[in-house]
Amino acid sequence: MRESSVDVAPDMKLNEVRAGQINAYNQVEANLQNPRPGLMSQLKVKTKVTEVGKTKVVLQNEKSNMAMAPNSNFNYAIPWGDTQLKAGTYTLTLDSTAKGGYHWHFVKNFTVTQKQINSLKNKINTPQQHNYLWWFVAGGILIILLLAIIIYLLLKRKRNDDDDKQESK
Repeated sequence: MRESSVDVAPDMKLNEVRAGQINAYNQVEANLQNPRPGLMSQLKVKTKVTEVGKTKVVLQNEKSNMAMAPNSNFNYAIPWGDTQLKAGTYTLTLDSTAKGGYHWHFVKNFTVTQKQINSLKNKINTPQQHNYLWWFVAGGILIILLLAIIIYLLLKRKRNDDDDKQESK
């Protein structure tokens, strides 16, 4: 329902950038906000994280075909993947486009402290590697034991057959 036929242009703001964790995976979280009552559709966000003053990209991410509701915000996640960030100051560069020719460009510095890194390490970060060695050892012993029982039973049967043949002579 609308009061006017005039479309309200969406706007985007970058509120906060910090290191965090969702679903046990470390990531950089950029809080994006649409403070206006305009809907953003076909939203595309492209990010890169570098150390302050350097050009080498540490993390990068791109997502498209997103939408953002009016008067809302959300944490855009940039997963660390196999990269382990060290304590220090980083720069997030975020470019975003939406349907209607809207474009936003943000550059924001953020700091990752050793305390944050330690707290993220204490949580489950990646799926645990399972050691199946003892399962293989137990399976091997079971197979050898079954083979020994089968051989014993076959030899016992052969001996009984030999004994029956000698008795019949």
